[in-house]
Amino acid sequence: MGKKSSSLVYQIFQHRFPATSKGFYNFLPISLALATLLIVIYISTLYLQALPSSISSRIDPLSGANQWLVGNLFGSTNGNYTNNKEAYHDGDIFLQDYIEMNKSLKIYVYPHSKDDPFANVLLPPESDPKGNFASELMFKKALMQSHFVTQDPDEADLFYMPFSISPMRTDPRIDVRGIPVFVKDYVSNISQKYSYWNRTGGADHFYVACHSIGKIAFDKMFVQRLNVIQLVCSSTYFQSSYLPHKDASMPQVWPRKDDPPNLITSPRKRLAFFAGAVNSPVRIALLKVCIPIILANHYDLPFTDVLNWKSFSVVVHHIDIAMMKKILQGISNEEYSMLQSNALRVRKHFQWNVPPIDFDAFYMSVYELWKRRSVVRVKLTPLVEFT
Repeated sequence: MGKKSSSLVYQIFQHRFPATSKGFYNFLPISLALATLLIVIYISTLYLQALPSSISSRIDPLSGANQWLVGNLFGSTNGNYTNNKEAYHDGDIFLQDYIEMNKSLKIYVYPHSKDDPFANVLLPPESDPKGNFASELMFKKALMQSHFVTQDPDEADLFYMPFSISPMRTDPRIDVRGIPVFVKDYVSNISQKYSYWNRTGGADHFYVACHSIGKIAFDKMFVQRLNVIQLVCSSTYFQSSYLPHKDASMPQVWPRKDDPPNLITSPRKRLAFFAGAVNSPVRIALLKVCIPIILANHYDLPFTDVLNWKSFSVVVHHIDIAMMKKILQGISNEEYSMLQSNALRVRKHFQWNVPPIDFDAFYMSVYELWKRRSVVRVKLTPLVEFT
C-alpha cells in the first residue's frame, strides 16, 4: 500500500506541475535556511531590546564587555558550561532510533569497476587509510563492507556517490581546481544513466569529504548543492556551502595503531594543539595567550543532535579568547570530574575501528545520514493521465 500511495503522489505531482516548474522546488532548502536566519536575527533583536536600559546605555560596540555579550549570544556562556550533566540529549530515543537504523537502513552505492580510469577516486582503498583525512576513506571502506549496502536501488533510502575528495586533490589529472568539474561531470553521468537523481534533484544523495576543500565540490551546481547531503569533517555553517538541517558532521581523526591511552592515569606532555599554519587571526590570538583550548564556533560539532557537548567539553567563542583564563579557572573540581567522566563515556563515538563496532564513528556517521533520509520513498512508474 505504501509503495502504491507514493507512486500516486508522484504521478499527481507530475500531472499538476510540468517539468519547467519543478526547478522552483529545488530552492526550498535555501528558503528554509533563510527563514531560520531571519528567526535568529529577530530573536537576537528581542534579546538586546530586553536588556535593562542601565546596561544597554553603557554598551560600546567595540568594547571588550560587548564582545563577551556577543559571545553569549552566539553560543558561548559566561562560565556556566556544565548546565546539563547528561552526556546524551535523550539516550532512550537515540537507542530506539539507532536500533531501527541498524535494522532497516539501505544505501545504494553507484557501482564502478576496477578498470575505471578514476578507480583511485571512486573505489575504497585496499590498504588501511592513513593521514589527517583518513576518516573520509575509512567511512567508504567500512560502508562498502557493511550490511547497509543494497544492490536494489528501488529499496534504497539513500544513494552514495563514492568519489573521494582527498585523492582528487592529489591526482594531477584533476587537482584542486578540477574538483568542481569532476563532480559536475559525475552527477551528469549518473543522472543520464540512472533515474534516481532526477526524481529528487539529489535530495536523497550524499557524498563524504574530510578535507576543507570539499566545500567547493558542487561550486558549478548551485541548485544541486542545496539538495545533496554532505557528510563532512569541515562542518562550518559560517560558509554558505554547509546547511546544518541538511548536511551532517563526522569526526576527523588520525588513526592510531594501538588502543587509546587511559586518560585518567597516562602522563601527557602536550595538553593541546592545532593543526595547520598560523594563518588566521584566531590562531594568532591563541598563540598570544598560550592557553590549551580548542575553539569551534560556527561549527556543527559531530553528533551534536545526539551528544550534549557541554557535558564533556568547554565550548568557547573565538571572541572570548581574552577571557579563557577566567573561564577555565571558573570550572570547579566537581565540574572538571564530570566533564572528564562524560568524555570517557562518549569517547567510543569518535573512534574508527576495523572492522566497525557498534556506536563507533562509522555507525554514528551512518546514524546522522539515517536522520536525514527522505520520509517518503518515491517509486518511479509510468505516468497516468488524470481527467
